[in-house]
Amino acid sequence: RGTAEAVASLPGPGAQLAEKNLTDRRLGRGDRLKGAVEEATGTQSNLYREKAALDAQRKADAGPLYEKAMSFGPVYSGRISAFFKDPIVNEGLKEGLKIQRLEALAEGKPFDPSDYAITKFNAAGDPIIEAVPNMRTLDAAKKGLDKILDQYRNPIAGRLELGGRGVGIDKVRKALVREIDSINPNYAKAREAWSGPSASMDAVAKGRAALKNDPEVTSSIMAKLPEGDKAYFRMGV
Repeated sequence: RGTAEAVASLPGPGAQLAEKNLTDRRLGRGDRLKGAVEEATGTQSNLYREKAALDAQRKADAGPLYEKAMSFGPVYSGRISAFFKDPIVNEGLKEGLKIQRLEALAEGKPFDPSDYAITKFNAAGDPIIEAVPNMRTLDAAKKGLDKILDQYRNPIAGRLELGGRGVGIDKVRKALVREIDSINPNYAKAREAWSGPSASMDAVAKGRAALKNDPEVTSSIMAKLPEGDKAYFRMGV
């Protein structure tokens, strides 16, 4: 190293060669680090290709099941009626309809609120249900509650950090889903088919954030993952 420093300090081809070698080494350090991580974790995959494959898998597995669940028709029970009298469920429905509208726009499909048993909107833009809710109505409300709860997610650790209101919303969401499942078991099957690949995608995201965490946090996250998702976590790292 001393000899190289002496050569690099003098003008001429020696200094040029030293500069080129050092520049090439700096440019290659990302690949060297990636290779070291892959060797240490036993993971040699293309992150984006794997995520795309997981997304395709959940759509292929869950798509037909969701179609079957959505064709159930009007859904009514005393509990369903009680849920839609609560402001938080209606807030969830409003958010869920926004998601459905954007998805329809992205896919070039028409969006009709009446498909969700929505007859009109009030001055504040809140949806008004004057017909019996159907599965699309309930699924939109559930997705909207998911989005509301996502505001409580720690962006680094990837977990929900719920306060008093958040805990209450989460309990309402789970109770609503249980009621829907009891009426339409196909909805539970569709969500299960979707959640497996989704959980693996979440594991990838948690792995990508691992180096921002304390080692104890990373260890705790890793320990709670199902065995099959640990490989996806390592891929994210």
